[in-house]
Amino acid sequence: MESAGVASVELKGERALSPEPALVLVVSTLVEAYDSLRAVLRGSRWMLCQTFSRLGAMEFVDLGATPVVICDHDFPDGGWQHLWADLSQRVVPPSLIVCSPAVDERLWAQVFNAGAFDVLLRPFEPEEVHRIMDAAWSSWNRRTGSLRARRKNAARVLPRG
Repeated sequence: MESAGVASVELKGERALSPEPALVLVVSTLVEAYDSLRAVLRGSRWMLCQTFSRLGAMEFVDLGATPVVICDHDFPDGGWQHLWADLSQRVVPPSLIVCSPAVDERLWAQVFNAGAFDVLLRPFEPEEVHRIMDAAWSSWNRRTGSLRARRKNAARVLPRG
């Protein structure tokens, strides 16, 4: 498999919501958008990683737990809809946030109807970014906790051989 690679990783401290850093994958070819998001999240608990394509995103997600993915509306090997189609096949998919310089009712409806998490308008407003990121992580955390609980209960029910 051809590797699209991860461009950068940056740890940015902690926020009150959780004592642990939380991973966010940014799928964007726009360096200025990534830099802007990194500036907004400076001093928070978010650990940002960037890739430039759907292929790179899927390779990264396959490496381990990725609670939140933020992506551009479009990128070279597809767009958010193609990425969401791939991500949603996971047992517990990450919360997907779509970024766009122009957000209208049509985009909101497409994102929500597809099952992705939310939409962020660029340029980023710090309070909105933090609110959506916290909510996206909480949603993913509830879903993973629910899965762990179901697996634990299933293990109790299964007879031991």
